[in-house]
Amino acid sequence: LREMEQGSTRWAFDGLSNLNFDLIRHERQPFPEVTDTSVELHWVKAVPRSGWRFTPERLRLVLDGEACRPECRSLRQRCAAFPTRLPFTLSELEMEFKTAFGNCLVDGQLDSLGYWLINRRALITPISRDDHSADTDVDSHRTTRWAAAWAASWALNEAIREALSSPMDGEPALVIRAVPVSRLRAETARMRSSPQSQQMPLASACSGIFRLDDYHLGSKHTVNVGSDDCEQRSWTHLASFGVLRRPRTKQDFPVCIGEAEGVWTARVAKSEDCSGKALGIEWTHKHVFYMGEDGKGPMMCVRHKVETGKKYEKWSRWQILPQTKGKCGARGDGYKLDFTFRSMVDTYVPSRAYLWAQKDPDGHLLLSLETALPAETAGDGAPRLLFAVLREGPWGSQDEVFCVGRSVLGDHIGKGSNCTGAATDSDVAVRHVLAFVAPADASGRAWCAARCGKGGHRFEVRARGSCDGEGDGCQHVFGFREVA
Repeated sequence: LREMEQGSTRWAFDGLSNLNFDLIRHERQPFPEVTDTSVELHWVKAVPRSGWRFTPERLRLVLDGEACRPECRSLRQRCAAFPTRLPFTLSELEMEFKTAFGNCLVDGQLDSLGYWLINRRALITPISRDDHSADTDVDSHRTTRWAAAWAASWALNEAIREALSSPMDGEPALVIRAVPVSRLRAETARMRSSPQSQQMPLASACSGIFRLDDYHLGSKHTVNVGSDDCEQRSWTHLASFGVLRRPRTKQDFPVCIGEAEGVWTARVAKSEDCSGKALGIEWTHKHVFYMGEDGKGPMMCVRHKVETGKKYEKWSRWQILPQTKGKCGARGDGYKLDFTFRSMVDTYVPSRAYLWAQKDPDGHLLLSLETALPAETAGDGAPRLLFAVLREGPWGSQDEVFCVGRSVLGDHIGKGSNCTGAATDSDVAVRHVLAFVAPADASGRAWCAARCGKGGHRFEVRARGSCDGEGDGCQHVFGFREVA
């Protein structure tokens, strides 16, 4: 800093100048509370060398049917557009929607809209200027609305950063859908009332053990939140487990960790605060985490041990340890069980997936359902056949559900949720492999399935609207569109 004050230009050739990065936003403004107008404050957004991943073409703006005027809905793609630049604040996003859909907005108003941020994993984030506040104080209301807009801008910024960090494949990485804010509020409330509808705010936790010199006491335990390794100083790591940083609904319960000064033993309780007296000992609150009844990980046991006698009473303590062979600890070790919980793990599977068409060594069709995009080209350099569909679920009507059956002749696509016994007009056995949903109103790339070869026993899939008319003897069976 002193060198810079004395006129050194080292700052221009050191630091960021030596890193591989792309500048995606650079704004400057006068430095606050400084009379010298030559002093400027620079706001910079930089990302690792992106290879053109951070471009507005990777975002898609969509007006919901209730927000788009009927005359615009009748025009193909008029209620969808690309932004002119990446919007990193709520105000910038509103300006992009006004620029793209000014004459198509119902009532021409942006104040009545909220936004869904939808990424490639079909994870959605609601943002709006709606502060959900009934406060009638003008200053308080203005402050609350400012805070809501700031929080929305932060969520938008993070959603764009995470989505555009993904590899490019020609499809939008993030869809921003504008809907009436009243509907956004109702849907958000419904989703927040169910833990299964929310992304888990996961964090790591661990427990460690310390062997004490006193044979009577044996050992003590510690618990740390935010780390999956409790190996520190003289502590030995015992177990790691997943927890929630915050509750999703009232169904999630808190677990607090306390510590006793001097002996450094642990307290564990179903509470948000472990401070105060318990087992005759004064405890200092250290951590709090949350658990849900929908945990799918290993079972963890919370136990306590009461020590008696003047020499040992200050050593009464708790422990968290994994259940082993259905048992919590060893019989006769002096500990009593308080409660158990299952470690939290992320079990989310995106509803949108990719139907991947490959060939076995004999040239037979092999279909699989992939969560993420595999490599972009096959071994021979040819483009892979990948089609975006939905996994089987409550979002598909009976007519939109299709199955994949497998036989010695390769895979084929059939109607319904189970292809077992759905033979391809032959005597070969067919077993069910998977099911998927192809929505009738999907608007993505067209693709088709056809029967080929003698007797139509061999199935093919192609990236075109119809499998007829190629002169190869194949007969069109199904026509689909990808889920955009």
